[in-house]
Amino acid sequence: MARDGKHFVNYHALPPGRGFFEALAKRVLALWPGPDLSDLRILTPSLALAAEVRLAFARVAKSPVLLPPCESLRRWVNNAPLPGIPLPLPESERRVLLYDALRQKDWFDETALWGIANEMARLFDELTAAALSL
Repeated sequence: MARDGKHFVNYHALPPGRGFFEALAKRVLALWPGPDLSDLRILTPSLALAAEVRLAFARVAKSPVLLPPCESLRRWVNNAPLPGIPLPLPESERRVLLYDALRQKDWFDETALWGIANEMARLFDELTAAALSL
């Protein structure tokens, strides 16, 4: 979460179960009652849960509020820029580049190129995750 140009993380334990998302929205609105919550960031395990958080804010807020970004931890980490490291290409762009490179080599039947490009992308992702190189 960011406020006044400073970054900080704020943890609060909430009981699991029925009403969890509403309790979260109430807690956030109690800590930051202003109508603009866009400086905050709420991280969830999945995008589906992020949608639930947004719906809870709609149910709990007594007046209109500009909601904080709610996204998955994985998406947030993948989109965080690192100094000196270029941002990764979007997955679709990587696959198009692989397809085009395979097409230029003319090693395979053209009807199989998308499947091969997809498998190669998965292989490269696994190699990267395991910190291995070819």
